Amino acid sequence: SCRHPDVLPPLLEFTFNHVCRPWEAVGSSPEGPQFDALTIQCLILLQNVRTWMKEQAPEEDSFGQTQPGSPLMGAKRFDEVQRLTTLRHEVAPLLSACFSEERVLMLAQILVSQYFPLSASDLEEWASGPEEYYHEQDTLSWKDSRRPCAEQLFVLLVQNHREQMVACVRSWLEWISSTAGSVDPGTLRTREALYNALGLASFDMLEVIDFNTWFHGSLVPELSSADAARQPLRRRAAWVVGQFFSASSGSNVSKVTDEMRPQAYTLLIRLLEEDAVVQLAAVDALRALVDDWSFYEEGFKDHLAPCLQKLFSLMHTTYELDSHMQVLGLVSIIMDRMGDRIKPFTAGILQVMSTSWQQSEGQSQLRMLLVQVMHKMVVAMGVDCVAAYPMLLPLLEYCTDITQPEELNLMEDGLLLWHETLKQVAEAREGLPATWQVPQADPRLLQLFTNLPAILERSFEHLQTCLFIVRSYIMLAGPPFLQQHGAAVAGLLLGLIGEVKERCMTMIPPVICLILQFFPTEGTALLQPAMHKLLVLIFAGQESDMVVASCTGVFARVLLHCGAPVLMQLAAASMADPAAMAVFPAECRADPSGLALLMCYLDVWLDKADSLCTTEARKLAALALCKLLATGAPQVLDRLLPILSMCVSVIFETETDGTTCPEGYSYWVTRSAGGEEEEEEGTGSGEGARSQQMHAHDPVNSLRVSAVLRETLHSVTAVPHFQAALAQVDPSVLQQLKQQCWRYILLMELVDVEWSIKVVTFQ
Repeated sequence: SCRHPDVLPPLLEFTFNHVCRPWEAVGSSPEGPQFDALTIQCLILLQNVRTWMKEQAPEEDSFGQTQPGSPLMGAKRFDEVQRLTTLRHEVAPLLSACFSEERVLMLAQILVSQYFPLSASDLEEWASGPEEYYHEQDTLSWKDSRRPCAEQLFVLLVQNHREQMVACVRSWLEWISSTAGSVDPGTLRTREALYNALGLASFDMLEVIDFNTWFHGSLVPELSSADAARQPLRRRAAWVVGQFFSASSGSNVSKVTDEMRPQAYTLLIRLLEEDAVVQLAAVDALRALVDDWSFYEEGFKDHLAPCLQKLFSLMHTTYELDSHMQVLGLVSIIMDRMGDRIKPFTAGILQVMSTSWQQSEGQSQLRMLLVQVMHKMVVAMGVDCVAAYPMLLPLLEYCTDITQPEELNLMEDGLLLWHETLKQVAEAREGLPATWQVPQADPRLLQLFTNLPAILERSFEHLQTCLFIVRSYIMLAGPPFLQQHGAAVAGLLLGLIGEVKERCMTMIPPVICLILQFFPTEGTALLQPAMHKLLVLIFAGQESDMVVASCTGVFARVLLHCGAPVLMQLAAASMADPAAMAVFPAECRADPSGLALLMCYLDVWLDKADSLCTTEARKLAALALCKLLATGAPQVLDRLLPILSMCVSVIFETETDGTTCPEGYSYWVTRSAGGEEEEEEGTGSGEGARSQQMHAHDPVNSLRVSAVLRETLHSVTAVPHFQAALAQVDPSVLQQLKQQCWRYILLMELVDVEWSIKVVTFQ
């Protein structure tokens, strides 16, 4: 019934007249809350009508399933679409008449002149409580207040009637230029409203407005003024600058030049000395300029000191939580963009953060931001972050303590900060890992680890970060850490095995391998229960090939560093567990020595070799298999073909270019179950330097599989069973081995029906 010619046109006419000429629509003075409520509803109705006109008709939709008659559309939906299509065609002329070109221009002028200017009550609220006023205006719902609602309607008009609005925009710019020196209060209020309108239209009118000319001709004098009466204009001009810089960054049309930035920085930083409304507007504008693709650190370095100093002062003079969040957010972005250039200001940042932390008890949102800012500061300070320990370490202890009331909000950021702190500790040694000590020794850094087991006992939500922390502790502190927390680490890993999903399971073996790499004897004894559980897991058949393959890396480390006898001992110890016997193959249960179990494991290992997703894992497997082959055990020689196939593929992958690993290969890359990179450490100092040292001392990165395989085959040539095993090897594998060995060529010759091997050194 609403679309009836006697209903819809009068309704639209009343709505339009009430917005444009309220005194004529209601026949009285436009005052009072009821009048405001009616005005808001009229503005919303106009918005809804204009939005509905913009929406594409169903029959014109580009998706076939929404078109009438589509086979995917049900009968009920088809009827609804037809009804809406018919309705749209009926009311289209009426709606178009309501939004004619003349009416659109009139409506835009009325919105800007009548609804945008600050009222007397706005100025009173500003004067009585600047901070409260700013944040109230920033958080107002557009459906509850006249000005925000009018702004929404204005943006719709600009977006949908751009050509008609161009003339308006140009006339407004001319009027602003012609009234530059005016001190009339009404003129100043109108200028502020026009700044608001132009800022709202910044993205859609970017090509029309010559921002460079407007910036230097109007905005710079406005921002430079010290007149108290022009504070609203300075606040709005700062906002406009932020709007246009943001719009230019997100557009193909650049209206902002690099030459404008230094002057904009200077003017906005100067505004940080005014009242709270102007200060906070300047903070927002600075954030838009700094958090921008076109931001360059070199152009901001001269403004860094005054900007941070005034932001620190602003933290002391403001008291609203939202104000502190806003200022700290800008500080965080500046630290992120300026990197180590903020080092000279770390003392001031720490002082501000310490005060804010003490004053923010119970305000978890602010404390989360403080932890994030501390994280960025630790990154920027690098190895010099030891200077922040007096605040940093108690902060970490609080954030990662599950008994604290705010731990649910602070835990994730606290763990990331903890890991970053460990990564940035300076390298205090040279040489082999046997000389490890705790750099920049602080007993609280080691003692802090006691919080980690409790975190993982409660949930596995932060498992990846926790395992990174364990790894960083091992790399950093070595023997002192394992002496103090070795039992806790072993218990932690034992509790995780078999209790987490695939992606998390693939994160556990690298940590075990790291311990075995540098502490083969102690690590094997310490982690024997965990390795026993891994062995049971491999034979249980409930884990994916990816998980099983990653678990084989643990036993490959044992073979490579401790030898086959130690692996035999682990297998024998597993055979002594009655609970594990149920999952082991039947042919293994009668052999308490563990040899049969070890051979069954070798079959699984070779079967899952293709699931090893990293070069390091495949090379480790090949070297460990060579070590096992060197024992000359007949059971191992029976599997000579898959062992040689694995070694040949690794030789081809790592040595065909004359190097031990592919170019660009990084040892310290943790990958998820899918093989994608999760994290890669930097190089040079801190954990990056430790990673380089570990890479250099790892046999996987220093040995050539071709050389090790040559020596292994040479050592087992005299074993009686070897010739028979060699006769079962496919000649194509031997040919590949001959072709792919770097510096060494293995020549296989057929003499009668028997095979013999001759090793020739390539000169």
